[in-house]
Amino acid sequence: MAVQTEKTPQAVMLYLATLKAGAVFLPLNTAYTASEVEYFLTDAEPRVFVQDAVALAAEAAAHAPLATPVPEPTTTWPPSSTPAAPPAAPRAPC
Repeated sequence: MAVQTEKTPQAVMLYLATLKAGAVFLPLNTAYTASEVEYFLTDAEPRVFVQDAVALAAEAAAHAPLATPVPEPTTTWPPSSTPAAPPAAPRAPC
């Protein structure tokens, strides 16, 4: 997975998710020009390319975008169907 995003908590989560999926994470500097990004993508042939909205807008201005925008993550989560676990109790008094 080739990734060109700013250094954010979401980028760290993307890195961890990539590792969990067993994929290879190829970070691309956000300062790379379109031709440099194209070189890396041509050379590495990633199956997935993630680019943040700012880089995507710059790419679209230069020529046809290499990726489609990913919507911003929401901060609300659907309720879990798993019942809550009981609170942990200490095994022995301190």
